[in-house]
Amino acid sequence: MKIKNIAEEIIKIKNEKLLGKLIMNENYYETLLEYCDALDVICKEVLPDDGWVNIKEDTNEIEIGFCSGDFVVKQNYEMFCDLLERATSFKVKQAGNEGGSVLAIFTFPSIWEWL
Repeated sequence: MKIKNIAEEIIKIKNEKLLGKLIMNENYYETLLEYCDALDVICKEVLPDDGWVNIKEDTNEIEIGFCSGDFVVKQNYEMFCDLLERATSFKVKQAGNEGGSVLAIFTFPSIWEWL
């Protein structure tokens, strides 16, 4: 699972839906892909069970999440902290009712602008 590949596909679909309304800012897009690369590195350390990308309908903010049973970041701690600073929000929740896994959700600003 690569967060970057998932994000690229989801953004491609969203671009088609927004055609004529909003335009993607290439600089914001490239920055988001850098965040995705960093998340992919972190995912190699925390070994997530699942990962996903969602674009909020109302704000077009990009949510990137993953579920892991062992959410401990040691080797890439500085990179993780940098992502926390750049995210508009970060949430950690218990995944499911069993309590074994943690769901981490980063929210990043929209990459689209009004025409």
